[in-house]
Amino acid sequence: LAVMITTDEEGNFSHGPIPPGDYYYRGDVDNDGWYDFNESTFVTMDTTNITLDLNVPDTADVTLTLVSPVDPLTQEPLFDVANRTITFQNEIDLLDPINVTSDANGELYAELLFGVWNIRDDVNPEFVLFDQIELEPGTDDLVKDVTYAQAAYINGSMRNYPGLTVEEWNTWYDETLEENREQTTQPASGLTVNFVSDNLEFSAVTNLTGHFSVRVPSGFTYHMTTESVVTNRGYGALVAVETGTDNDLGMLYIQPTTTLNGVVHLYDNSTRWDSSFPMWEAPEITATNDAGLIWTTTTNEFGEFAFELPNGVWDLTVSDERLNVSAIEDMAINRTNSEPLSLIELIAEPDAIDVVMHIYLNAAEDGTFENGTMATPAFSLRPIAEDQDSLYFTADDYTEPGIITVSLTPGGYDVVFNRTAASDENATDYDLVGEQFFDAIRISLDAVEDPVEVALKNTYLVSGTLSNTSNEGIANEFLLYNDAEDQWFNIGSDENGTFAAYVPAGDWLVIVAPFTNGEHTETLRHPITVDATSDRLDLNLTTQVSIDVSMQLLEAVTESPLSDMTVTAVSHDGFGNITFERTDADGNSTELLMPGTWSFYLNRTIGTKSWFMDTSDAPFSTDLADENNSLVLDPVYAVLEVEIGGKVYWDLDNNSVPSFGEGLPEMNVTVVGSNNTDVSTTVVTDEEGVWRVFVPIRDVYNVTVAKEGFETVYYATANQSGYTVHDSPDSTDIEVTAGLVDAEGTVTDQLDAGRLVDATIVLYPVAGVEREPVEVSGTMNGTTLEWSASVQPGEWIVVVSQTNPGPNGGGVAVGLLDASVANGGNISMVMALGGYVDLSTSWTDIEQNVHHAGSDSAGFSMIQEAVELEVTFDEKSWMMAVPASGELRELFPEGGVSFDGEFMTVQHSSQLDMEYFGGQTTTITADSTIAATLNFNRRVNSALDISFNADSLTDGTLLNAMDGEIEAIVSSTNDSIYSVITFDYDVVYNGTEAMDVFAVEGEMGLAQDSDLWNVQFWNASAD
Repeated sequence: LAVMITTDEEGNFSHGPIPPGDYYYRGDVDNDGWYDFNESTFVTMDTTNITLDLNVPDTADVTLTLVSPVDPLTQEPLFDVANRTITFQNEIDLLDPINVTSDANGELYAELLFGVWNIRDDVNPEFVLFDQIELEPGTDDLVKDVTYAQAAYINGSMRNYPGLTVEEWNTWYDETLEENREQTTQPASGLTVNFVSDNLEFSAVTNLTGHFSVRVPSGFTYHMTTESVVTNRGYGALVAVETGTDNDLGMLYIQPTTTLNGVVHLYDNSTRWDSSFPMWEAPEITATNDAGLIWTTTTNEFGEFAFELPNGVWDLTVSDERLNVSAIEDMAINRTNSEPLSLIELIAEPDAIDVVMHIYLNAAEDGTFENGTMATPAFSLRPIAEDQDSLYFTADDYTEPGIITVSLTPGGYDVVFNRTAASDENATDYDLVGEQFFDAIRISLDAVEDPVEVALKNTYLVSGTLSNTSNEGIANEFLLYNDAEDQWFNIGSDENGTFAAYVPAGDWLVIVAPFTNGEHTETLRHPITVDATSDRLDLNLTTQVSIDVSMQLLEAVTESPLSDMTVTAVSHDGFGNITFERTDADGNSTELLMPGTWSFYLNRTIGTKSWFMDTSDAPFSTDLADENNSLVLDPVYAVLEVEIGGKVYWDLDNNSVPSFGEGLPEMNVTVVGSNNTDVSTTVVTDEEGVWRVFVPIRDVYNVTVAKEGFETVYYATANQSGYTVHDSPDSTDIEVTAGLVDAEGTVTDQLDAGRLVDATIVLYPVAGVEREPVEVSGTMNGTTLEWSASVQPGEWIVVVSQTNPGPNGGGVAVGLLDASVANGGNISMVMALGGYVDLSTSWTDIEQNVHHAGSDSAGFSMIQEAVELEVTFDEKSWMMAVPASGELRELFPEGGVSFDGEFMTVQHSSQLDMEYFGGQTTTITADSTIAATLNFNRRVNSALDISFNADSLTDGTLLNAMDGEIEAIVSSTNDSIYSVITFDYDVVYNGTEAMDVFAVEGEMGLAQDSDLWNVQFWNASAD
């Protein structure tokens, strides 16, 4: 069964429910009928998400119509083109062949990568198909008729006269009659005989008798060539193959050939057209004789070529028209000529290639010409080849700012700028250095479609003089700071105060660190803008006398001094920020400032406390400084905020405290100040249900917790509505509950839908969640059982069982329902034949009496709470109560099921708490009953409480009662020894065992006199 699924506008899709199992999916991205991807996935009972991370290559759609030859008399097709398998073979032979079968009308469709493809169908003995197509990027899809041809064989035998010299061969050929030549020659075996007609190429190799045979499409004239590099002999001829007629060439005699060597030059005979040029391809050289026979070869990596040609008059041409090579015509080849032929020199004169260059400053730092600042600097193009001269260009050569067109012949070229130092008398207005290393411009025979991008660093010349208040030029290493980019730039002035540098474009702050000039300290902070039109040349910068500013930082409300704090002074004159030294124990700090208007800023968080201050609404002016250039400010105050928060939880296990997994994420917590503050903010709980927010101290906040599907709750503290915050951080948890949501499900049956009628449906909460099971009634809709219920949000185990099962099994299904708070939940299940588990329970009290775990047992009075079992099937766990009989009979699907439980008892006259635990695992098979017993075992309890009795200590000094640390004292009767120390440890047995034996040991710690001490134990409560 196949299903068609259509994605939406965002590429998403959904389908289901479907039964678990292996599925195969494939997709057609461009809707052309060809599948672009084929994948598989395994579907479980849970929702399966599939991400289609597609990387579909660019292809072209090819439509071919196969055409049969027709009878010349009846015009009826001679060949059935339906159901033909056509092979597409990529010419570079890197891809596997693609086979496509034609339809009843002889049409076929293929999706092919770009390139040259050979088309072939040579299976039929009478008709063959050979063709070729070229698919280039940017071309439209191809629609083409391709015609079959009647097949024909070209047969023949190649023979060789054994004479060694040309003279011997000529004598034999001239003096031997045709009918006698075969008897005086030998088979020319192992020769490759080539047959070429346009793009049709075939070959055959002669056998031991010199015979060859090749099957070709008829109706064409083929250029037949062969040569023997061992004997310098070859043969060539034009072979016309009539339609449908085999061609027997008979005996063919290879003849001596003449070696013709040549080379292809570029423009002149000093530069070869070889593999050193970018994107070089070996050109094909064609030799054509006066009969039209063609021999071809290609140059080697050095631009050299060679032919072995038989007698005749030949023309030499280069097939690549882009090289613009003039042909050499009427070249006579005569094998009797004993003088070697001169080297043939072919001169290629390709047209120069126009290249558009974009030259710009990378102003947007995105490497795009459109967003850059156009520039027209002079530059040169230096050929990589050392024997060529550089090409020079000036601003007059640009067609418009940033755009220049250069004509280049094949080769590589480096872009070279005449870069100058910033201090140079003729320094350029911007730095002629690339944003990155310039790649060489590589020119081949093809046009360069895209402009060559030349991105220069976006830097401009900045120059001027730095002087002090005495109007003296000063040598100084100072800084520029770009706040937007958080970037520093070093610059320096000489002994005359002169400075110059290429500075990145942007808004900068000149910073001259405080220095001593006579009896006072001077500094400078001066903003400048660096761009193409800004005032940045011949600047006159003068330092000013610094102001010594003192401040005291106090905590608002408490007015406590804040120590170890760093306060930032913010200039209102564009002088940037200055950080004060850390405050001392009294909150005081002092710093030198540039004269002007300033304010203070502080934002520091330490753990769960945060201090904030911003005095920008009430700045201070250094004009208030005294005659000593000192300014003492009034105290400034920082507002203390502390972190409050807590966990928002849903008490699933009903123990009134947040347990693992009970925190609720994405709950909206709104905090509003009610008395002293204007706080109003909303935060969202994290994945653990925890929220945090900083608020000012000494206020009461209205804190609301809300989310769709949950009740809205409010924080309250003792005797007060709201969240009270004092002077310290606080964390308080809060419980919320969710309303009921809609849950629904469908159940189908693998074999018999009758098993679904009146089936029992029970929803159990997953293990660890304290809820009551929910029994649901379903209704039949055809062969599907449908049900719905209102339940608390969360995970539920749905168990559907046949009402009237067989004696050993029946229909059953178990699934996991995830009912979300927002959307509820739904589940699709499949009922299958399962089997029974008959589980009995057993436990033994301390008097060796055996009981079961049900309420009908005589020992049930000792059990503190009714016993529940945790049932686990297929990684799903839920709780089931042990029946009063102590025996559980339940229907399960095939697979492994386990039962685990524990309970507490009170036994013995001393009312001792004793814990029992147990587990049982079994495997269910269809239509069978498995009997098992779950034996609960008493957990061993040998608990001891041991405590040091400080009151029992004699002849020692107690240092630490918690650790039992004692200091020895010198004996009162003998000052050379210590007194014997005695003390008691009180031991209380809290275990439940009839007998426990404990070993008592003691040892001295490591000390110089450890081996001189003796430790003894006595049982002080018994003999």
